[in-house]
Amino acid sequence: MMLRERSRAPELTFVANEVGALGGMENQLRHLVQGCLDDGRKVTLITRRHDLGDHPLLTTVTVPGPSRPVSLGGPWFAAASGALLRAKRRGLVYACGGIVPNHIDVVGTLFDRP
Repeated sequence: MMLRERSRAPELTFVANEVGALGGMENQLRHLVQGCLDDGRKVTLITRRHDLGDHPLLTTVTVPGPSRPVSLGGPWFAAASGALLRAKRRGLVYACGGIVPNHIDVVGTLFDRP
């Protein structure tokens, strides 16, 4: 069996409220995005904030608006990030939960312990 050469990785767009070291979901996504960047993939990140630092393959699209109270911040993020995603999406789209009304290629969720 002959191994096929790995094709050039597609561009990826990630949508998440926050990406960073604090919090389980935020930290998991931080490692996922960093791994994609380390693998040479171009990444567009649509988020309120992140702590990934500068990277030549990373394009950050900051979602303006409130995060608290959640009853306002959740719907606000869905509307604002949905509009930004329509304009800025590149390649496959990964969302951290059902947080945007747009077409998403992959939805990631984390399960809490009972």
